Amino acid sequence: MKNTYTFLLYLGIGLFVLSSNCFELDIGKTFSYNKENVEINVYKDDSDNFYKHKPVKPFLLKELYYLDKLIYFDPLLTSDQLLISASVLWVSNNPTVIHLNLEKSTIILLNENNSSLSVEAIFSGKNISNINHKFHPGSDKAVDIDIKQTQNYTSNSLNVSVNQLHLSGNGLEKFVLRYYDLGSYKLNNLKYGNDGVYGYGILTTHVKDDAVPGNYENKNNNFPLNVPNKEQVYGVYVYSYNDFPLIIDLVYTYNKRLYFAFTFEKRYHRILMPPLNDPLYEKKLFESLNYYTCKNGFKTSIDIAKVTNDANYRYTLEFHCKGPNGVETFNKTFILSFYTHSNKKYRCYEHWTSDKSKFYMDQIYSGQSIVEFPPLPQHIKFVRVYHQINKRPYLVVFISPNDKLTFYAYKNGAWHQDKSSELLKISHSDKYNYSIVKLLDA
Repeated sequence: MKNTYTFLLYLGIGLFVLSSNCFELDIGKTFSYNKENVEINVYKDDSDNFYKHKPVKPFLLKELYYLDKLIYFDPLLTSDQLLISASVLWVSNNPTVIHLNLEKSTIILLNENNSSLSVEAIFSGKNISNINHKFHPGSDKAVDIDIKQTQNYTSNSLNVSVNQLHLSGNGLEKFVLRYYDLGSYKLNNLKYGNDGVYGYGILTTHVKDDAVPGNYENKNNNFPLNVPNKEQVYGVYVYSYNDFPLIIDLVYTYNKRLYFAFTFEKRYHRILMPPLNDPLYEKKLFESLNYYTCKNGFKTSIDIAKVTNDANYRYTLEFHCKGPNGVETFNKTFILSFYTHSNKKYRCYEHWTSDKSKFYMDQIYSGQSIVEFPPLPQHIKFVRVYHQINKRPYLVVFISPNDKLTFYAYKNGAWHQDKSSELLKISHSDKYNYSIVKLLDA
C-alpha cells in the first residue's frame, strides 16, 4: 500500500521559487489558513485525495503540524532550501503522504500515526535516494570518503560530492556540517587525509570493541576502525568545529545510522544517539557537539585581569566539560604578551592558547570572578585586553580566524559590545589605532 500511495503522489507535483524566513505548515488543514501571520492557500484536486498547500511566497520550513499538534521530522532536510509548496495525499480521512516541493529537491514523507514523519524518497537533480530502504544502488564502484576534504574531490578516478549544509538555532551556528554523497558509489574506506603521517589516513580507534575484528595482542593501542556493512552506507555527515571533525554520522537509511565521535584518548569510537524523529534528538546532538568540542580543547576561557612584565609569561586556566559521565575538568595554558602605548598610559595584553589553536568561550574570568559579557564570538584566534596602567581592563577585542575584530568596552559599570563604524575599519594588525585610543580615553 505504501508504494501505491507514493506512486500516486508522484503524479501530482510541480516546481517554483524563493524567500528566507522560517515558518510552519499544518498538513491537517483542508482549506486556506494563516500560520505565523503567513497566508497559506490550500487547493484540492479533482480526485478529492490531494491537497496542495502553497504559501504566498516560498519560505524556509521550520516545523510541520497536524491540526496544531507538532509532528517530528528531521529539520536538516529543509534547513538550506526554500519550500515552494507541499502536496498532501489523504487516505481514509488521514494525511498519509506528504510531498515537500523544495527549491532544489523534492522529499516524500510518510505520516506515522500523526506523531512523526519518515522519509520515503529524496529527489535531487537526477538522483533518487532511499526509496527502497534496503539495498544500495547496484554499483561496483567504490570510493574513499576523506573527511579532511571540504570541497568536491576525486577518489579512485571518481568524483565525490561534498556539500556544506546550514546549521542554525540553539547554538549550532558555530559548527559546520558537511555531507559526503555515496548515492552512486559504495564506501571503500573512511579516512582523514593521506597515509604516512601520524593521525592521517584510514580512521583508527583505541577501543577494541570498535575495531575491525582481529588479533591485536602484538599491536599498539591503535586499531583500524570497523564500519559494519559499509557497502550499504548511502552517505556520510561530518560535524566539525574549525574543520576539526567531531562527530561522524553514517547514513544507511533515514532512521538507521551509526555515529562515531573523536577524542585523543579513544580516537574514533561509537556513540549512541536517539532516532532522528525523537523529540530529544536535536538537544542530544547539541550536547554531544558541545562536549566533544570541549573535550578536544576548543572550548576554554581567559582571565582578563592577568597582567605581567615578563616577556614569556604563561598562565593556566581550569575549564569543565559536561559529558555522558558527568563533569570532566581540564586545563588550558595561555601565552600572555604585552604592548605598551607610546604615551605609557595604556597597555595591550594578547592572550593566545599555547598551541595557537582556535577556540570559543561561554564565559570570561576576571581573577576568580566570572564577568558578565554580551554574547561572544563563536570562533576566536586570540584576544586583546586593554588596560590603563595599574588599573582594570577597559577594552576587550576578539580576533577571529579570518581577522575580523569584535569590540567590547567597559562603560557605566558593565561590558557592552561596541559596533561603531570607525572600529569596523581597523586592521587586525593595528593595536593602537586612533579610534582605539579614543575609546580608551572616553
